[in-house]
Amino acid sequence: MERLSTLLMGFELPVFNMYFVRQAIRYSILGFGMDEDTLTRAIISGSEIGMNKIKEEYKVRFKTTVTSDIVDDTSEYYKDLLLTLIGSED
Repeated sequence: MERLSTLLMGFELPVFNMYFVRQAIRYSILGFGMDEDTLTRAIISGSEIGMNKIKEEYKVRFKTTVTSDIVDDTSEYYKDLLLTLIGSED
């Protein structure tokens, strides 16, 4: 996960690929424990490049929504912050 987090830090907006954001969100949530740093960085990066498209691709690829995964795996203020950043599911 550290490699993925480092990879996200190295991208600039024009060359950023939504695939990496989608994957980073998913893999930061999966498994035992959550990688909050990678999840936060991915959500913020995704917000800058088009979170709506990322949410659509996430739902198609993983058969679940970003919102439901965040609700299931985060709590309190952190959950509220992430949900505000990604916006509502349309």
